[in-house]
Amino acid sequence: MYKYISDEKILQDIVKGYVYDIKYMKNASLIRRLTEDEVVEFLSNLNAVSAVCAYMEISTFFQYADIRQRAMQVIIDRFPRLLSNKHIKPKITPEIKQLLLDDFCKNPNRYWENLGQCGYIWEIIDMDEDMWKQFFAAIEKPGVINFRGLLKDSLADGTISSELVMEYVIEGSYHHTGFALNAELTKKYFDLWIKENSKYYFSEVLSLSKDRSLALKTYPELYQYIKSPTVKDAEIIVSIDPKNLSFVKKQSEKLCLMALKKDKSVFKYVRKPTKKILAFMGIDAQKATLYEKYPAKQYLITCRKDVADEGDIIYVRVVPGNDMANFMSRKIVRYGFSGNLDCEDGPYYVEDIMEAQAITDDELDVLNKFGMLKLNSGIWNFDDEGDETDD
Repeated sequence: MYKYISDEKILQDIVKGYVYDIKYMKNASLIRRLTEDEVVEFLSNLNAVSAVCAYMEISTFFQYADIRQRAMQVIIDRFPRLLSNKHIKPKITPEIKQLLLDDFCKNPNRYWENLGQCGYIWEIIDMDEDMWKQFFAAIEKPGVINFRGLLKDSLADGTISSELVMEYVIEGSYHHTGFALNAELTKKYFDLWIKENSKYYFSEVLSLSKDRSLALKTYPELYQYIKSPTVKDAEIIVSIDPKNLSFVKKQSEKLCLMALKKDKSVFKYVRKPTKKILAFMGIDAQKATLYEKYPAKQYLITCRKDVADEGDIIYVRVVPGNDMANFMSRKIVRYGFSGNLDCEDGPYYVEDIMEAQAITDDELDVLNKFGMLKLNSGIWNFDDEGDETDD
């Protein structure tokens, strides 16, 4: 391994490309600085394999090189990746940046296919907004390889932080991964892709977002995709429409009262009514006891009556736990088969003949899948509405 090159002939052999093991020159010192002509000759004679090695191994070699415009042009033409060398990069002028970008725009695929020689252009130079626009125009040409995946990875690892690039990436696909969007871009993402209904990607976008409030104000249903929703998230969607209380699993008394003050009908979405909430709704002590008796989120209710020893008729409903008191107080004034057998030996209250079974959300989904949320046979006539006949 070379530590110090004191022989002019060895130095010239390296410049002329006669010495191919330049990777062993790591940390080597030269007898003198290389002139620009020598640097151009060296780069012109460098083969692709050695260039990669040069990039990786002989960083200090360029410390002793006089690198100017001509040398830069050779680097751009042959090995653009060398521009990221720590001794070359500080010498890159705005003109060199534009030359490199122009070279990329002529043939973007070259920078993909010869990654070892070219590298990612955004890792070599810092690009401003105008340069990014030139870049986008180039990669949108027919036949150019899709760069969006590479840009997405570089956004995720922090190599790129440009919001213009973020916007370009999300416009191309809803497969967002790994980088945080601001409020405007978070909303724009959902403006573009809300119909995709992708639980995985939606959850990631919302969780990483720097500010998701604008998106929630426009699409309150997104609340259900947030992995760890905050109090602020819940308040945003409820302030827009109190019915959005139905999306909130962890409900505070304050949030429930906020929704109820706007619309008392959303009481059915209150998961655990407190005494203060019940008092606000004007619910008496007897009904309040029922709320304590039926604390589950929802119940499968089955009512069954024999009609003149001719067989049973049934009435099946799924009832929210916080609506059990109202449901149980419904009065059945008539029941029977369609036609001749109508029995009016009532009235009965639902509470008198019902069976209640608490069910989970998963069980509710199964019942819904098979259309079993609302079933009945025969005629059931309640005092608060008309006949409910065979479904």
